[in-house]
Amino acid sequence: MLFHEKLIAYYYALYRGDMTQLQVRALDYIILCGGVRQQDLAERLDIPKQHAAKLTAALLSRGFIKKAADPEDSRAVVLTPSAEGLAHNKKYIDMSYDYFFSAQEGLSPEESERLREALSVISALAPKFAPKSRAAGT
Repeated sequence: MLFHEKLIAYYYALYRGDMTQLQVRALDYIILCGGVRQQDLAERLDIPKQHAAKLTAALLSRGFIKKAADPEDSRAVVLTPSAEGLAHNKKYIDMSYDYFFSAQEGLSPEESERLREALSVISALAPKFAPKSRAAGT
């Protein structure tokens, strides 16, 4: 299993009993985008629009997302992260970081340096992979 897959698997496992993996992926994507139409969310997650509607309803009911007017189309709605959703997501990301940093304790100093260099490259390239935001005012 690739390093990235191990970290992601652990991240999703942290949510077990709290949110489904699909709900986590949806919330992460909405946060990453800053806002997304439900149709775009369905396409991104490769699920039917009806399933995306149920998924959206679950996130709305927990207060993790909110609806906003789409700045590009006043008839459309954009799903945006709420303060509660951002805080909930941050809690799990912090727990994931704790795992990541504790896992590094077994690395030699040379391996730690190689990992830091690799993560620096990944961090520099990451913005190029981020989707465009649809949130109002962004």
